[in-house]
This record gives sequence, structure tokens and C-alpha cells, in this order.
Amino acid sequence: MGQIKVRKIGNSVGGIFPKEWGLHEGDILEVKKEGNYFILDAQEVAKKKDRELIEESFAEFE
Repeated sequence: MGQIKVRKIGNSVGGIFPKEWGLHEGDILEVKKEGNYFILDAQEVAKKKDRELIEESFAEFE
């Protein structure tokens, strides 16, 4: 899948995600930690984007 480099952002840290992941500023990922693994879940992000597409499609019919 690749690597994400952690960078200092103000008093916190953050990462730069690949464009191919389709994430946008403001998206919220669910995070789970299992042992030494961090699991990022973008399912809610995908649902939000799908919902927006559906709403835009219906707006064209009004």
C-alpha cells in the first residue's frame, strides 16, 4: 500500500496521504489501534461522498 511520512504541524503531527485515496481536507477517518497497527477506516467518508453525488443528481431533476 505504501508509506505515510509523519510531519510536524504546529504542536501536533500529521501525515500526507496519497491523492489516489480520494481524501479531501476536512474528511474524518475512523482510527483503530490493534497492537502495533493503526487501522484507518474511510467508510464514512465514502458514504458522505456517495450521498453528495446522489443529492446532486436529484437536484438536476427539480
